[in-house]
Amino acid sequence: MPRLRSPTRTISNSGDVPRFTGVLPSPKAPGGQLTFDSIATLVVAIFLEWCITIRQLVFESRRDKFEATKELPAIRRIPDFECVVDTGEIVFREAKSRKNGLNDEERESLALVGKHFAAQNSSYDVIFRDQLEANGFFDTIFLLRRYGLIEYPEKKLETALGRIGSSEPDHLERWREIARLQKGPTWVLYHLLYHQRLPITYRFVLHPGLLPWRG
Repeated sequence: MPRLRSPTRTISNSGDVPRFTGVLPSPKAPGGQLTFDSIATLVVAIFLEWCITIRQLVFESRRDKFEATKELPAIRRIPDFECVVDTGEIVFREAKSRKNGLNDEERESLALVGKHFAAQNSSYDVIFRDQLEANGFFDTIFLLRRYGLIEYPEKKLETALGRIGSSEPDHLERWREIARLQKGPTWVLYHLLYHQRLPITYRFVLHPGLLPWRG
């Protein structure tokens, strides 16, 4: 298998096993795919792809060398994700597994990077995998994603919204019941939920519950 690369480095498979690396097809990535080097970066990549304010994202697009200032020491860093948001601004996001899993050195390093970016008026945030996975949030958007990436004619989506639309947020199982009662296509419902055109509350879901029903 060819070695994976990000724009800044070769992704190494050395170290403790199992290593979790690969390529994620993504419509928001240049060339249509994102490389990832851990479960945390994969989870955060899927989350960033879901965010409606993000238009483009690249994994490890650049090496930053921050020079020392009066307040801050010099540091080198490769941010995990460079994102272009809908305002045209470029923001940076870091992926980590657990906030409580960071040691003191890691916390200090991340805080220092954040201060350097802030000094340049750039947005930099750390996103934690365990927080995304709380209350079934990530599982839900991951399972809806396959339908969210399908393109439907806008007229079809508007018709479905008129049939099953509601201003009240509800959990996924209830939305499926509403779609069934209104005879709305479930797969279009999933598309609308993924793109946040219908309000949803998140809770842990059973994966088989997202399988399309027929009838």
